[in-house]
Amino acid sequence: MKKLLFLLVTFLIVTIQWSTISAQTFVVVDKSGNRTTYDVSKLDSVTFQQSPPAFTVYEVVDKPGGGNGQEGDDPTVEVTQYVFDNVNSLAGEPGFLFAHPDTVYVDGEGETFIFQLRTSVDYDYTTGSAWLSFTDDIEDTDSLLFTAAPNPMTTPRSGYILFSGKDGVMSDTLWVVQDAKRESHYIDIDWSTTTLDNFDEESGKAQLTFNGDVPAMGDYDVVLLPKDGDYVIRLIDEVQQTEGSKTVRLATRQGVMGNLFKDMRFNLSTDTDGSAGSKSYDANGEYVPTYTPVKVEVLAGDEFVEIYDDGRAKSRYVGAVDMEHDFIHKEFNADGKVLWDGGKAGTLSWEKLNFNLDLKGVFSFDFGDIPFEKVRMGDLQNLKIALEGGFDMEMLLNYTVKSEVKWEPDPWTLIKNVIPTKRFTFYVGTVPVYITVGADLLAEVSLGASGIASVSGGAKASTSIAYGVEWDAEDGIKKIAECERSFEMLGPTTQIQACANAEAAAYPKIEIGIYKVLCPTIMPKAYLRAAAHGRSVESQYVAWDAGIETGVDLGLGLCLDLFFWKKDLGEIDPINVFNFPLVQLPDEIELLNQPEEEMLLKSKKEVKYHVTNKNYITGTEYNAEAMLVHFTAEGGELDEEYAYTDTDGNVSAFFTLTDEKGGKVEAEVVKGGNCDADEDAGDDEEEAIKADDWTAIAIQNRLVCTTPKQTIAEGAESANVTFRLEQYSSKTEQWAPLANKTIYFEATGGSCTSSAVTSQQGTVTAVFTPEEDFSEGSVTATIALSEP
Repeated sequence: MKKLLFLLVTFLIVTIQWSTISAQTFVVVDKSGNRTTYDVSKLDSVTFQQSPPAFTVYEVVDKPGGGNGQEGDDPTVEVTQYVFDNVNSLAGEPGFLFAHPDTVYVDGEGETFIFQLRTSVDYDYTTGSAWLSFTDDIEDTDSLLFTAAPNPMTTPRSGYILFSGKDGVMSDTLWVVQDAKRESHYIDIDWSTTTLDNFDEESGKAQLTFNGDVPAMGDYDVVLLPKDGDYVIRLIDEVQQTEGSKTVRLATRQGVMGNLFKDMRFNLSTDTDGSAGSKSYDANGEYVPTYTPVKVEVLAGDEFVEIYDDGRAKSRYVGAVDMEHDFIHKEFNADGKVLWDGGKAGTLSWEKLNFNLDLKGVFSFDFGDIPFEKVRMGDLQNLKIALEGGFDMEMLLNYTVKSEVKWEPDPWTLIKNVIPTKRFTFYVGTVPVYITVGADLLAEVSLGASGIASVSGGAKASTSIAYGVEWDAEDGIKKIAECERSFEMLGPTTQIQACANAEAAAYPKIEIGIYKVLCPTIMPKAYLRAAAHGRSVESQYVAWDAGIETGVDLGLGLCLDLFFWKKDLGEIDPINVFNFPLVQLPDEIELLNQPEEEMLLKSKKEVKYHVTNKNYITGTEYNAEAMLVHFTAEGGELDEEYAYTDTDGNVSAFFTLTDEKGGKVEAEVVKGGNCDADEDAGDDEEEAIKADDWTAIAIQNRLVCTTPKQTIAEGAESANVTFRLEQYSSKTEQWAPLANKTIYFEATGGSCTSSAVTSQQGTVTAVFTPEEDFSEGSVTATIALSEP
């Protein structure tokens, strides 16, 4: 066997100059199976990287006249990247040995399989099972052929091949999993050497001419006949063939998958990279074989053109051939798409609409057995059809309307064949299963308005989904709708003088066919809803509110003609996968004053509020501008009954207290939702966002003299005049002393103390000194209290 030589360096992202390396040549087998020998002296540099395991060679190539054919141009640098499937044995080791892939799945009927053994050392091998044997060493490659004998059991089995380096250090194991033996009444027809002369699907009559051997066919055998570019399952009722003739006439009727499979569980996955093999065990740990496509074709005009062939892929050890073959991989953009053009009445359009779909198909089948000797039919026990992967979307809706309008058309096609039709061919044993997928992009719209409005808003959403349907013989139909999501807000902007609402949805209608039967249709309907309401209040104000939300409704259509004669299996109604509010305008009004404050009668007070909108994506609130706030008062008067919030979301009411029992101010943001209400609907509590009440506690002050009359004895030098300051509160309805207040005094008939501060008992004393010819006099006490 020819051994693979490798230049071993640490797999890090570094550049190594070849002048530091002593090896003269090395051989590379890339992921496509191509072998190249490099002369170190001719290479400029090489870059190694760990993830994904690869290295890139930069080779300087001298060409006549330089890179552009002009004298003096620099030499051309050719870049080649090599990607490895497995480097577990390479990093830091003096040699390497590993098998690729590490697990092989083989048919229960037995087959020869190929894999790659990459090694730089001599080795031996042993097989852990007698049914595995060495077949051949493919010359000038690192590929080996082994053979798995037919499986005589009705259950799958597994074995291994152990490769051990003769140095006694390195080893690797190739695991082999084999399906169970199956009884099949499927007749495999080689259409490359067979002609379908005629076939009438309604009558079931068909005629075939074979260029090679004519296979033995009998009643109740099953064939797949080509029809309209696809294949249909036909159950044979009668075979007519003249002895020695290569022409066969068949009488057939419609068949179902149960005619092809019974007593079998298997999965089909469109993952051609083989990663689905890791999911080949059910929840109970039982092995369920998973098959990946052996061929992928895309519909070009009226014909399918091959874009992937597993045979060629295996010979080159690659997954992709010619182009992408993912089940669904599509990016599409409809930015600026006009959904409704009402001329002067307004427009509805997608400022942004783009999707990025990267989905694989997962199909699980569990066929039991109907014990009728002639029919030989498998009874379906469980069926699962799902799309799994990423579903990213960006939607920004712009709605402008200038008059009354209402529009709600039926869904229509936005983009035809947005996902080109592909056909995937799987082999379950010797039986081919054909699955097709394709999609149109549909649109749905509903809108209405009663006046002038403009709304723009949306979101970017990144989701990981599993959408589909599962049918179980015991539990019936169950919808599969799993979604993990993250959002980023776009917008919003609003200008409302009317009631306006719009909902727009754009979604791929993904149709999945098995053989020629459509089964199922999966419609992940991503939508954006924008609702804004505005109305006139008292003929001079405009109140409005708006809300934007997004979500996905999952529509499912399931045709089960392919699996049953009896088709009454239940209904599948649309399901809302999620509905997420993006923003609410407005959301809350907050009282900035203390909830209770004291006021002197006839005084004025500014009561302050702050109004916010809410962004549900971040859970944060932000200032709500131009929101109409309605104020009402008890026990006093307001300067204005309505006011708009400023750019900071702030608004104030000025209240004058007139009632000695106190007062109250209430504030609410007037919403525009009740568009049919009377003009005074601003007081409608159901349509308002209310703040906490603010209460004014009325206070009155009194200053009384406790010694209102005094007689000054002849010759007395002074007299004390005492006052008491008290305050009445509407909250306690009692008079109480008012301490620490400055009282000012004035006297007639003499002089007195100019001022003094009241004690804790509210008292204060002025000392009066009479003039020389005193006959009578007075002391007047005053205090100025504009605010409590």
